[in-house]
Amino acid sequence: MSRTKTKDDSSNKGITQLQKDFIDNAKTKKLEETIVKLNETIDKLIKQLENKESEILSLQKESNQNNQITNFAAPLADEELISNAQLDRLKHAAMNRELSLEEVKKFDLLVKNKRLAQGETTTIFADYKSLPPGIQKPELIRIASKKVVEDNSGE
Repeated sequence: MSRTKTKDDSSNKGITQLQKDFIDNAKTKKLEETIVKLNETIDKLIKQLENKESEILSLQKESNQNNQITNFAAPLADEELISNAQLDRLKHAAMNRELSLEEVKKFDLLVKNKRLAQGETTTIFADYKSLPPGIQKPELIRIASKKVVEDNSGE
């Protein structure tokens, strides 16, 4: 009887081993399929990345070409060219001697014309529509009082 029991035990061990092998083979097969799918996904992502990199390079080249085109200076208006030339002459004259009243008036007029040609305002404080932030009323009164005193002392 002990012999049959041993045979049954060995056949049970064989079946158990076959089941383990079958499960291991199934797991291995699933792992292999997963690895194949992962490799396919990785290959697809690498191709997409290469396409994106080449697209980025072409866009950068196009952007650089557009920047070069827009970096060209717009032609100056005649008024601005004349103002620049005359202002240069006055600058050289001012380096060598004091400008006459007539030349100072020309300078003022040329600067205003140049600013107008550039689409800018001709007044220095045109950007101030209100008082600068942080100035308190007492300080304004002090400044105004000082200005009145200075104006009266010059008379």
